[in-house]
Amino acid sequence: MTTAFTHWHSGPPYFDFVARMARAKNARGFLEVGVRDDTTLSRIDCPSIGVDPFFQTTGNVIGKKTNLHLYQMTSDDFFVITNRVGSSTRRST
Repeated sequence: MTTAFTHWHSGPPYFDFVARMARAKNARGFLEVGVRDDTTLSRIDCPSIGVDPFFQTTGNVIGKKTNLHLYQMTSDDFFVITNRVGSSTRRST
């Protein structure tokens, strides 16, 4: 697999680091804005949300996830929509 970015440090690749952190922290959810291809999202096992206007996935993005929601739109549009929905379901205290 080739990536568009060159690895200039001695640590693990970004996508491996993120997947390890999600497992180590027992993440209950994962949001990836700017999915592009499935390089990172396919390595995450917990329920996930992916946002990208131009998905280019080639593999099994779902993997071991119990659920996955993909939004093919800009992140600006995604946050406008989710903020609108979230504000209508919040209770004032």
